[in-house]
Amino acid sequence: MSSRLARSINSTFIGALTASWRHTTVETRGPKSTEKHPDAKSRAGLESFLYKRALEAASNGIVISEATKSGPRVVYTNPAFEQMTGYARGEIVGTDCFFLHDGAEDQEGVETLLRALGTGQTCHVTVQNFRKSGEVFWNEVTLSPVVDENGILTHFILINNDVTGQVDATQSLREAHEVLEARVEQRTHELESANADLEGFTFSVSHDLRAPLRAISGFSKVLIEDHSESLDEHVKTHLERITIAAKEMEKIINDLLTFSRLGRREIFSQLVDISQIATSIGSDLVRRHPERSVQIAVDGGMSLKGDPTMLRIVVENLVDNAYKFCSKKTDGFIQVRMVDEHTFVVRDNGVGFDPAYTAKLFKAFERLHSERDFPGTGIGLANVRRIVERHGGKVWAEGELGSGASFFVQI
Repeated sequence: MSSRLARSINSTFIGALTASWRHTTVETRGPKSTEKHPDAKSRAGLESFLYKRALEAASNGIVISEATKSGPRVVYTNPAFEQMTGYARGEIVGTDCFFLHDGAEDQEGVETLLRALGTGQTCHVTVQNFRKSGEVFWNEVTLSPVVDENGILTHFILINNDVTGQVDATQSLREAHEVLEARVEQRTHELESANADLEGFTFSVSHDLRAPLRAISGFSKVLIEDHSESLDEHVKTHLERITIAAKEMEKIINDLLTFSRLGRREIFSQLVDISQIATSIGSDLVRRHPERSVQIAVDGGMSLKGDPTMLRIVVENLVDNAYKFCSKKTDGFIQVRMVDEHTFVVRDNGVGFDPAYTAKLFKAFERLHSERDFPGTGIGLANVRRIVERHGGKVWAEGELGSGASFFVQI
């Protein structure tokens, strides 16, 4: 029940209803005729009876007040309002009903309601009221003024709806949302702090490891070059292995430094020519490994919006990986092409991988193949994932053992 009900209860009904409570007779008149019909009284009484029964049966609390010079005075309340407030009709009729919000007059809704009563305006508010027992409840009130045929304000109709359940649920939801936001903010701060610490640690350790690593590599070379004649082949082999291991360690350190920098580096976005980058990288690989039988096909006109330096790292890692895993084939083939305007794929017919371990591909130091067969640091694809995610995109792979692999980048 809403303000539509209030509008449907017109001044004629109010007059008839209040008159019937005062045991007076009500006459109905047509708009132009002043002649009384023989059944006017009975028809008015029937209408008054039906309207009153409708009010009595309504589930919303309904109050009708007279608009007097001294303020509103309640002339009627229905059973639903009595049940809502805990007050009997006799305790409410004749009052202004303001006692329902005693102690909570400073509410904005109460001020709006009092202002509407004073000016004869319609209003719709939700206010905090008190039942007779002292229990607090939230009351959704629709106030509608009633005027007579001369436009004079005579009554107010107040439709009341107990919305305590909805208000409490909304408040609980709001509090839960605030708690969740606070937790998310806290967890985000903790995660950012942990990532910053991890990146700082990675950078520091990687940087500090370079000096002793250079010393190991340098002294190994000195021993081999300056004391080659006094060293037996077994010792030389050990020293050579130390030198190779030091170089591999340096590659890992460089990749770790790149990984740590990627998380802090600012992105400078622009249109990047993927075709040009892939072609340049492919030509360099063919030049450096002429012994391999691998063809590289790059579609022209490929471009994506992103950071040029970062996207070059992405393409370089993917094409280099494809070239590496095709190295043992006599008819190796790599294709770089656009799938749609935001996605490109690097596809090869190399050794492939077991789809069951796809989730490991983009994690640092995770390997699906032996380092002896396919050397590498195990950080390249982790860098790819980090760069793509920093651009708000995603990267994924498809493949089968012995049937090649496809790496998709969407930005």
